[in-house]
Amino acid sequence: ASEAQLRLITDSVPALIGYVNREGRLLFHNRAFERWFGRAPETINADSLRGLFGEGSDASGSIFQISNQTTLGESEDEIIKRLTSVLQSIIEHELNAREKLLEADAGKLLDKVGRAYGILQNSHLLSSSEAMNLLSLIRLGIDLGAFPDAQRSIIDRLFIEAQPGHLQHVQKGEFEPGQRDVLRAARLRSEFANFVRPDFNFTHTEKN
Repeated sequence: ASEAQLRLITDSVPALIGYVNREGRLLFHNRAFERWFGRAPETINADSLRGLFGEGSDASGSIFQISNQTTLGESEDEIIKRLTSVLQSIIEHELNAREKLLEADAGKLLDKVGRAYGILQNSHLLSSSEAMNLLSLIRLGIDLGAFPDAQRSIIDRLFIEAQPGHLQHVQKGEFEPGQRDVLRAARLRSEFANFVRPDFNFTHTEKN
């Protein structure tokens, strides 16, 4: 009875409500989820949202892995169509969220981008997770127009070069985490020494 009451309450709410477990599996959703994604109830819980390195990993750098859990009885075209629909909805939510953040407190958002730029230029110790998150903020700055779009490929490359395995491969040796943090910071510091400075004037142009 309590589960039925919970569903009755959540289904009456127009907002999207869902519960995701530690493995990134959506275990519960309300009716708004079904309407928004245009999906049958039994297919929505078939997708999982995980971190960059799959199950159990966190979403460092705001990079997510979206995977399909149920494929039995579905054609390849049906699976691709369903995942494409999910991705399009996620992209739309992301763009809407960015607009709302800029409208509500553009200064706070751009401050994060500016601070990320400063840390990447001057830091001497950077963990893998921190580097990924800082690079993600720079990539957001590119999306917002604070950096030229031509810089995007550089950031995408640095996402890879900042990984522990890549650092050790380049240095031709095995290093402790603390040593890798020093190497990572030096690599990013060198790259950002000549990186284009952020231009936040676009926000004033848009308002005028």
